[in-house]
Amino acid sequence: MLDLFGARMHVGCSPQGVALLRRNHWGRLVGAPVQHACGEGDAVSAVVHALTELLTQESCRNAALNLTVCDSLARLFVVTPPSNASHARDLDAAIALRFQQLYGDDATQWRWRAARRIDRPFLAVALPVALHEGVLALAQQRRVRLVGMVPHLVASWNRWHDQLGADDWFALAYDDVLTMTVVARGTLRAVLRVPLTQDAMRDADWLDACVARECLRLDLARPRRVVLCGEAPQPWCAPAPERLACLALQPTHQPALSRDANLAYAGVPQ
Repeated sequence: MLDLFGARMHVGCSPQGVALLRRNHWGRLVGAPVQHACGEGDAVSAVVHALTELLTQESCRNAALNLTVCDSLARLFVVTPPSNASHARDLDAAIALRFQQLYGDDATQWRWRAARRIDRPFLAVALPVALHEGVLALAQQRRVRLVGMVPHLVASWNRWHDQLGADDWFALAYDDVLTMTVVARGTLRAVLRVPLTQDAMRDADWLDACVARECLRLDLARPRRVVLCGEAPQPWCAPAPERLACLALQPTHQPALSRDANLAYAGVPQ
């Protein structure tokens, strides 16, 4: 895709490190990924420091910066609007209440955004204020245009949502965690994060059993299929009449990349 406003940089941020990919005016990736490991200590501070080192080393003036943040640094949750909601402030209050119920964190230390809906449950995401403000300050200092900063699941959803059916569950496998959006009758019901072991990724029946367990817990019907992106275990995708269908999505012409560079690549348009 032609970008009339300059080159773009796509950066993936995780507690382990940050990675940068460049796209030229025509939308093509150029050069090799540039990476910088995170130090020990507080994860958010380590990410901001690594990103500072990365952008200090790179020529980035006037480039557009898209940041994809590992889901382990974010909060992703579903909010059900109150039946008497009539204003945006009612939805904001519902978001704050749900956040407190789920996490018990100090809400002032998080910056959230949501696709607010008054008529159905909606997804809300929260990023640490320290990360948000640190990235904004760094972008101003390095004179880059920050055009996006989203969790990994959201970046992947933006890329693949047009491949989904009304009752498909969308899932992302990354860094030994499976993140799933639970959908019933076309309505988002929950976001789940489930640890992935090597045994689970080798077991063709594991995903089926995991989904069945969550359906029982949430009192939901079994989905038609799971649409999976990221580090998709191949045994789950082998067709079997008695097993839940699993479709693995693979970007076309994706280069072989490291874990953090794959995180950055999630923000590149398909």
